[in-house]
Amino acid sequence: MGDQYCFFMKRFFGFVLVLAMGVLVFSCKPKEVAPQEYESVLLSDMQFESAFLEDSIARFNIYLPADYAVSGKKYPVLYLLHGVTDDHSAWNAKGKVKEITDKAIKEGIIDPFIIVMPDGFNCFYINGAKVVDGKKKGNDWENYYWRELRPHIEKFYPVKKGRENTAVAGDSMGGYGAIYYAFNYPSRFGFCYSMSAAVDNMGIFGNKKVPTLKTIFKNRGYNETFYGKLPRLVMECGKSDILAKGYNESTHRFLDSVKFPHTYNRVNGGHDWKFWKGSYERMLPLLATHFGKEKKTEDN
Repeated sequence: MGDQYCFFMKRFFGFVLVLAMGVLVFSCKPKEVAPQEYESVLLSDMQFESAFLEDSIARFNIYLPADYAVSGKKYPVLYLLHGVTDDHSAWNAKGKVKEITDKAIKEGIIDPFIIVMPDGFNCFYINGAKVVDGKKKGNDWENYYWRELRPHIEKFYPVKKGRENTAVAGDSMGGYGAIYYAFNYPSRFGFCYSMSAAVDNMGIFGNKKVPTLKTIFKNRGYNETFYGKLPRLVMECGKSDILAKGYNESTHRFLDSVKFPHTYNRVNGGHDWKFWKGSYERMLPLLATHFGKEKKTEDN
C-alpha cells in the first residue's frame, strides 16, 4: 500500500510539474503586435520674415518623415506648388498629401522624403507678375525662393542637396511654377511633374511677364546637345480639363517638334482636386525612381 501511494504521488506531482511548465511557457510567449502605422509629421503654417514678399511674412507647410528628428539621416526633397486662389495649406487640406504619402511609404512604393509646400500668393512664382486676385502686388517670389525659402529649408531641415535629390511639382499655376523653375534652373532640379499646368497664354490673367516653356527654350538656347542636362519632365492633364488642356497639348506638340524627350499623360478628369490627388499618387513611383536612380552625392 505504501509503495502504491508513493508511486501515485510521484505521478501526480510529475503531472502538475509538466502542467505548470506548460503554463509558464505559454505565458512567456510574446504577444502578437499589429504592424505599426507609418505616421509622418506635418508642420503647418510655418513662418519667417521675408524681404521679398509684400506682407513681409513667408508661410509654408512641410511634411517630414516619421523618424526625421532621431534618425540622423538627410532626405530628398520635393517642392510642391499650389494653384491660383489656394495657399500653402491646400495640398494637404484638399490634396491629402500626408495621407497619400504615408500610405505609399508604408507600402514600399517610395522611401521617406520631405515635402515643402510654400505659399505662392497667386503670383505665378516669378518676380513682379500681376496677381490674379489683385490683393497682393510686388511679390518677388523668385528672389524669395532662392535667397530666403530654399536656404531656410536647407538650414533648418534635414534635406539632401543636389539636383538628384531635388524635385518640383504642382497643379495649375503651380504646374507652371514647377516647369518654370525646372527649366530655368536645370542644375538645381532633376525631376519636374506638372499637373494641369497653366503653361501658356498667361496674358489672359494680365500676366504678360510670365514666359511660356517655348520662350524659356528660346531664351536659354536649349537644343538637343543640351537635353541631357535638363530635368526629366512629366506633364499630365485631364481629358475634360477645359481650362488647361489646350495649353498642355500645344506645349506637348512644341516639345515634340524640338525633339525634347518627355512624357505627356492624358488622363480622365478635369481641373480639380479629385484629378490632382490622382496625379500626385501617379507621380510617386516616378519620383521614387528619380530619388533612387542616381548615386547620391554628399552634401557640401
